[in-house]
Amino acid sequence: MNYIKLPCNVGDSYFRIELFCDENGYLEEPTHHWGSDCYYCCEPCNGFLKVSEHKFNSIIDILRLQEYFGKSVFLTREEAEAKLKELKESEEK
Repeated sequence: MNYIKLPCNVGDSYFRIELFCDENGYLEEPTHHWGSDCYYCCEPCNGFLKVSEHKFNSIIDILRLQEYFGKSVFLTREEAEAKLKELKESEEK
């Protein structure tokens, strides 16, 4: 039997860079996470990026988000905040 080694466990926290956007540039809930397709954003986008904490509720959650690890999903807040800082600095250039 073959096993897949997962980088984390069910119940672990993860941190996601998410876009908060609507016509007024503010929502209580994110429209989507950064790096995914944007279906709800207005043009031009008045949104802002923010790091939010979540929990992996199942192995399916881990597998579904695995392609975003290191891009918009991180296993530590420090990694997520560093990436967010990098994104903001690149936008300013």
